[in-house]
Amino acid sequence: MVTTPPPPLPVLTPESLAFLRSAGGAALLTAATELIDDPFAAEKLRRRGGCRPEHAAAAIEQVRLRRRAAARFSRASEMWFAPSLLEQASGEEVSRHRARRYAGREFVGDLCCGLGGDTVSLAQHAEVLAMDRDPLALALTAANAGEPAIAGPNHSENENSTDKSGQKRKRGGLPPRCRVETRQGTVPGDVPALPAAWVDPGRREDGARTRRLDRMSPSLAEVLSLRDRIPALGVKLSPASDDTQLDSLVGRIPNEREFVSVRGECRELALWLDGLAESPGTRRATLLPSGETLCGRPVPLAEPARAGEWLLEPDAAVIRAGLVGNLAERLGAAPVDPRLAYLSLERPAATPFGSLYRVREAEPFSGKALARRLRELEAADVVLKTRGTAARPELLRQQLRGVLKQGRPGSCPVVFITRLGDRAVMILGERVGAGTTVQDA
Repeated sequence: MVTTPPPPLPVLTPESLAFLRSAGGAALLTAATELIDDPFAAEKLRRRGGCRPEHAAAAIEQVRLRRRAAARFSRASEMWFAPSLLEQASGEEVSRHRARRYAGREFVGDLCCGLGGDTVSLAQHAEVLAMDRDPLALALTAANAGEPAIAGPNHSENENSTDKSGQKRKRGGLPPRCRVETRQGTVPGDVPALPAAWVDPGRREDGARTRRLDRMSPSLAEVLSLRDRIPALGVKLSPASDDTQLDSLVGRIPNEREFVSVRGECRELALWLDGLAESPGTRRATLLPSGETLCGRPVPLAEPARAGEWLLEPDAAVIRAGLVGNLAERLGAAPVDPRLAYLSLERPAATPFGSLYRVREAEPFSGKALARRLRELEAADVVLKTRGTAARPELLRQQLRGVLKQGRPGSCPVVFITRLGDRAVMILGERVGAGTTVQDA
């Protein structure tokens, strides 16, 4: 009989977090930082400080998580994390962008608050009730929002503490007067009436990621049931959420769907309901960090045109929002194929909503033909973009290793492998810019 082993116990617990935030824990974290690249770091920590094994393990994990989180949070070196909660956490840029929708409201809820990244951003604008069913999540949120830690027997600090200059300290990056209340509870059952709220349902139940709106925790149907006590709701969803399922659940509720990308990667779908929907019935593609936004009701693509001298690859948020036709209409562009998102232009057009390429040529695709052309171009590397075909970039790259080894350093063409009508073709291009005709961000 085959049995499934139980999941490993969490390294960080509310108790070990409290210890790490103490004076002894701070010293342990400093030592862990010095030893972090040593494979025997945990053992050496235990010998050096005589600390409990679980505290040494938690310190090592925390240093590693802070390193990983540095790409998302400017304050990562002083924040607190748990692996599963960091996986689902929105980055700081996205959280700050979303929180601006709540500006002017005195009190908001952050439901399913996780490690508190959204709480901190929301608290820049209002007082926040942070709710989660997980005691560790609440402890992390309180710590990241700046709740004072006990650093020693004579240490005392509160939100009115001052620094050496007499100025009030900021708590966790928050204005001194902002207040965050943490409360354990489930959504929707324990949620009180609130003027507005942000909800980030769990999408990693039992360790497996889900895009299904009925398998989130809480499900989208349960989140929508909050409308009878919260007149303005925002909900974080996967950008790959099924449109048909979403349409069925939302029905006639006034809503706006905002797809957010960060440096070309579509990170999330924010569903804005009722009082938070600025343009009900529309879809929006927002690019961060610039904040550029394209908003409207999706329009159909025009008739396909042959690949011209210029090719535009729309940003992932534009594609997911279904606004490729809107962008094409704005630029006077046409699709190269009705099933694909690539747009053909006769002349270059400046837009932040796509990457522009000068087209060298298009020809029928085969592995041998691609190798021949790369050899002629003396390519030492290649960017492969596949859409609408079964071609696998990682497999192609393996097959091209011999050709690329003989190439000229710095020569790196872009090859689009796609379909035009019923033909598989490769389009060789030169990248002019990501977002504009002159800059590659």
